[in-house]
Amino acid sequence: LSFQIQYEEDVRQIPLIPLVLLTMVENIFKHGNLTEQGHDALVRIYLKDGALFIETENLIDNKKKDAGNHKGLSPQQHRLNYAYGDGITFSYHADETNHFKVQLGIPFLQLKVPGETLGLSTGNDIILPHDSAGQI
Repeated sequence: LSFQIQYEEDVRQIPLIPLVLLTMVENIFKHGNLTEQGHDALVRIYLKDGALFIETENLIDNKKKDAGNHKGLSPQQHRLNYAYGDGITFSYHADETNHFKVQLGIPFLQLKVPGETLGLSTGNDIILPHDSAGQI
């Protein structure tokens, strides 16, 4: 398989809701062609202009059968908006070289440590530290 992951060391300590990265990588394996020489699938994670960016790129596999619920990445976008607010950027498209590209940007101010909220609360929430969730 032709697959690369590129990341900056600083991103390793940034909290992210579960399944964000997994869902983006799953899309590559589900719809991508990972066997074409010179068309490596790529996951790039970096910090720029006050935001965390995750980008993926892969050659589209036109031979794979159409599978799934035909909702694409829109459920992912809804989860991201719910978790991080409207300040995120999330875009995806197929380019003229038959590569599918996804870019997610989350402003640093929207990234929270486990157990914190985005401040969208009505004031009645109980906030538990991440390691004590489910131990009430």
